[in-house]
Amino acid sequence: MHLGVDPVSKLERPLYLVIGDVIVPANCVAKHEYRALFIPNLPGEVELFISLNGMTPASQIIKLTFPKTKKSQSETQLEEKLANLLATNEKDRKSLMRKLKQCDNKKTYSERILREYLKDWLFDNCRTVNCIDGKGHQIIHLFASLGYAWAIAIFKRFGFTFDAKHGTGWTPLHCAAFYGRKGAATALLIGRADPTLLTTPITDYPNERTAADIALEQGHYQLSEYLADFTENPEKRVC
Repeated sequence: MHLGVDPVSKLERPLYLVIGDVIVPANCVAKHEYRALFIPNLPGEVELFISLNGMTPASQIIKLTFPKTKKSQSETQLEEKLANLLATNEKDRKSLMRKLKQCDNKKTYSERILREYLKDWLFDNCRTVNCIDGKGHQIIHLFASLGYAWAIAIFKRFGFTFDAKHGTGWTPLHCAAFYGRKGAATALLIGRADPTLLTTPITDYPNERTAADIALEQGHYQLSEYLADFTENPEKRVC
């Protein structure tokens, strides 16, 4: 039986490739052959499988190991901002900051630590007290800036909108474009982020710009071209 065909109606049905927290559509390119975008995930071991609903395995489960990458100073600073927003109190914040600074240990990954804190934050009714930092950055915008596609996938499952602007008038997609995060940008597009939205003019950036414009300005030419395709074709879906 063709895995992507409903046994009763014989109509094609969607399939998904699940990589850890990330769920991407799998498209049939030939009989028993599917193609899906492979988005970077959490460092360490994650599960990969085909699913009919994005949750339950419909294939063999394969274990993949993603390498840990060395973080830049700006990435470390972004993670520190996240720690300030995800922590419940000063003691919790100091504990999280200490854990993040100890991530030189090759078996300890800051992304996995942040993942657990994010899930706690979400299950605790998304603590509105700590949703925005002093510069107007929201948690989802910071995760997009870091390029953490797995976090975008988690937000999607919780029903978050990806078109909200933070204090400086940028959406998460604008933030991902600024830092050249194609994986996060793709995850946002899968989550129906609108690539045609313009930034809100401010003193530092007086002109309205799309995510594609921002990527181009920052020298992320391939990402800019990728986003421009979606900007010019708003009905296009990631495949």
